[in-house]
Amino acid sequence: MRLVLAATLTAATRAACEGPQPSRLKDAAAAVAAAAPLLERFVFYFGFAGFASGRTRVFAEGWRKFPGATHVLALDPDWEPVPGTIVKSQLDDRHGAYAFRVEDRNGLTARTMDWLCHFEEGLKFEHELHEQLVRPPGGSTDAKLLTWVFAEKEKRVSWHSALHGHSQSRERYLADIGVLERELEREGPADGHALFYLGVTHLAALDAMLGVGDHDRTNQTDFHVAKAVAYLGRRLE
Repeated sequence: MRLVLAATLTAATRAACEGPQPSRLKDAAAAVAAAAPLLERFVFYFGFAGFASGRTRVFAEGWRKFPGATHVLALDPDWEPVPGTIVKSQLDDRHGAYAFRVEDRNGLTARTMDWLCHFEEGLKFEHELHEQLVRPPGGSTDAKLLTWVFAEKEKRVSWHSALHGHSQSRERYLADIGVLERELEREGPADGHALFYLGVTHLAALDAMLGVGDHDRTNQTDFHVAKAVAYLGRRLE
């Protein structure tokens, strides 16, 4: 069974996505070729209009270029495989999706992701932030839990560091809140995805602002607490 897995592209992805912002576009093809010279590859360029639409565009181009691929794995550029956990023989042709673990950069929490599945036409992502993989109807709904683990690493030059100074800065979370508020306005006041992540992101902004230790209440702290409670409360209604 021929497997084309993005896990083998980790070094290439890291090489293409790091570096000064201008060279990330101009030198991406050369960086991927240098990092994975023996791997069949295809690098293309497009205007970025959101994470979900960008990933969906990559799926469409991948299907056009590699129709014989059996599986596809979507990764963030700051996810690095934990040595010894990536066992390709765990994949099969019976399950529709495969779940793996991502250890968050804070060192305290982790997520289970299903961004590994059979490659088929019509795969897409939804939502501008905290995007979700959507598979075409009619396929297998069985999912298999893998031993695969990826560790999220802070990158010196990345999307968040270039725009907001750091991936866990309050400025980053305030920008995310703006995107999620626009999604809530677009999708309607009862949209569960936007409500949940608005609540969580207000708490993240509060945590980024306070750090550790004891702190006095301020208008800013009360603002984030009130917003988090309000959004999460609406999500539970």
